[in-house]
Amino acid sequence: MEIAKTKGQAHLLAISGRPTLTDPVTDVLVARGNMDVFHRLLSNETSSISAAGFAVLAKAAEHDELLAEKAGRRIDIPIKLLRDLLLKAKEAVRERLLAVMPEKVRNEVQHILNSVVQAVDHEVSQPRDYAAARRFVELLKEKGELHERDLLRFAKARQYEETVAAMSLLASTPIDILKPLMQSPRCDGLLVPCRAADFRWETVSAILQMRFTGAPLSTPELDRIGQEFAKLSKASAQRMLRFWKVRESTQASA
Repeated sequence: MEIAKTKGQAHLLAISGRPTLTDPVTDVLVARGNMDVFHRLLSNETSSISAAGFAVLAKAAEHDELLAEKAGRRIDIPIKLLRDLLLKAKEAVRERLLAVMPEKVRNEVQHILNSVVQAVDHEVSQPRDYAAARRFVELLKEKGELHERDLLRFAKARQYEETVAAMSLLASTPIDILKPLMQSPRCDGLLVPCRAADFRWETVSAILQMRFTGAPLSTPELDRIGQEFAKLSKASAQRMLRFWKVRESTQASA
């Protein structure tokens, strides 16, 4: 552990291949290691990885198909993380992982995936009366009663249409731009109008948690997104939002 805490990536890579590594050691490797370390650690079947360690590795695997495959092959990965990983993995990776799983595990995971996908499809396919919600929030605005705290209240109450309509007015963003952002498995796009409107993180996190994406955000993932939101400048967000509006207008008139 002392070596893992103080030495460079070459040492971490060497340690990650040693037999019978325990959680305290692998936690340090996950906290300090690079992608090469992650790959070797997941390939080391004798290593013990904590739930927190798996959460970090699963997040890194979202951008690395081979890492996702290695993580999914681990028999000790928590079932929730395996479900989330498979939901976000590309179809080819998902099929390969399901093919090598023990039948009992494969059937359980497939059942969970089907349930989640059906629930999300049902929610997304529901007709959304944005017109009524828009009229309602416009009325609040005319009366001087539409503020960020109202948006937070809509999000916490999971009032989907009202949340989108209130965001549209408060962030000066067309609903047609917001709708795909609210259904995307990625969060970075939704951060743009929120930062452009200078929303507080409490409001942003409530909005992120109520999206229709199939998998709730874990606390570590939400913390990471919060750090990204803090780094995003208001000026950069406003420039990006202006570009999206021009593109949306161009596509609408085409």
